Amino acid sequence: MYIDAEHERRSTPPAAPLEVTVTTGTVRVRGEADLSNEHLVVTALADAITGGTPDVHLDLTGLDFISCRAWRLLLQASEPMRRAGGRLHVYLRPDGMVRQVVDVLSPWATPGVVITSSR
Repeated sequence: MYIDAEHERRSTPPAAPLEVTVTTGTVRVRGEADLSNEHLVVTALADAITGGTPDVHLDLTGLDFISCRAWRLLLQASEPMRRAGGRLHVYLRPDGMVRQVVDVLSPWATPGVVITSSR
């Protein structure tokens, strides 16, 4: 089997730009969350959840893009906290692509997830 290493290097997309900040009970995300870096956002959310606060605030107002998979993983990561009575408060810009993804995936049907539009 022949593998063209140069082709593989050229065809592998670079990681999308992403900045994640975690403080007690709050995760702030800026940039783009996709397959290349979604694990960073999910890990940050898991760290905030294990911080002992009953509710976690997820600020996505600085996010320009989120993949459907990344959004689903965030909801899955918050599930144990929500089952224990906590809530995931998600802050979004009122317009843009991230809001459209969240609207399409209907988080309002997800118990313990509170969506707030903010600028």
